[in-house]
Amino acid sequence: MHPLLAALLVAVDREDGAEANLRIGATSAISELITSGAPDCLAIYKEFLPVIVDRIQKLLKLSPLTSEDREEMESSISQYCGIVQMLFQRLSPEDVGALADTCMEGVMEILNRSIAACLEDAFLVIAGVASCLDERFNKYLSHIIPHVIQGLRSFQAQELCIISVGVVVDICTAVGPAIQPYCDQIVEALKTTLADSHVPRDVKPVVISCFGDIALAITGAYEPYVEVSAMLLMQASRQCMTSSDDDDMLSFINDLRLAILEAYSGIVIGLADGNKLHLFMASVQSIFQFLEYLSTPESDKDDRVLAKAVALVGDIVQQLQSNYKDSIKAAVNQAWLGNLLMEASVSSDEARQNAIWTRSICEEVMRS
Repeated sequence: MHPLLAALLVAVDREDGAEANLRIGATSAISELITSGAPDCLAIYKEFLPVIVDRIQKLLKLSPLTSEDREEMESSISQYCGIVQMLFQRLSPEDVGALADTCMEGVMEILNRSIAACLEDAFLVIAGVASCLDERFNKYLSHIIPHVIQGLRSFQAQELCIISVGVVVDICTAVGPAIQPYCDQIVEALKTTLADSHVPRDVKPVVISCFGDIALAITGAYEPYVEVSAMLLMQASRQCMTSSDDDDMLSFINDLRLAILEAYSGIVIGLADGNKLHLFMASVQSIFQFLEYLSTPESDKDDRVLAKAVALVGDIVQQLQSNYKDSIKAAVNQAWLGNLLMEASVSSDEARQNAIWTRSICEEVMRS
């Protein structure tokens, strides 16, 4: 493995590397080797990571004289960032942590200089570092969040906006409650994105789902955002209580439905963990109306939506049964829920498993 990686780096460094996509092909081959390499190559990958990070740092110190040189430099930085991402997936958190500061210094240089061609890859490196470090990522938050907010507001750069939302999700998962001081800015940016009519429609599902991830991270501290997120989710659910003969539109509708269900689930569990679930009670009726519609054949839901809808029922019943038993019993007795569970029981493996779990929760409530 080591000779192969060394030879590919020699190919990357060739003066004619820009011809016939040689440099791009060599870096792609490096990424493929890292992805498919055997476990006994991990020691080599550990030594290879600082080599790639050092190359990024050296490129950032260059001062290109022509636009062509600048494009070549930025392309190389993006390709190296992609290799770093592959290495993160193979190495242990300890191995990544040893070079985290150096990696983040390079990323911050890219962000501070607003190197547009490299921003998406820089954000993906951030997500990789966060996933490896967990709560140890806290020390970078004050430096990273302003750039993430800027990415969330990049409406016209669809992929950058989507990646920025993914970074928020990964950071929430990594640092948990430590994200709370930045949530006002994040939620405001998410709201603005959803309200802008010029935002590409494919951005909206990932933005909506993010509310659930924030709630899971900060639990009871999600209280200031309950009202606005409930309103946004109710509006979105009404928009997708329809079907379409157009396959692309129906796919988008189901993506949006799935995002809404994921957001509701995260908010319910997050608020329950923070003993603040009563704040969301006003939304339960509209959630059940949405689920009732999804239980009908006319909804044309896909298996993902069906599986998540059944799981959301289980989450709601489980979290509310102690303090709102009568209301939950009434909901559990509704015909639409039986139809939903029946359909899920003959659907995908995930839907069947969720149906078994939700049915057991409902039966427990009815016996109590």
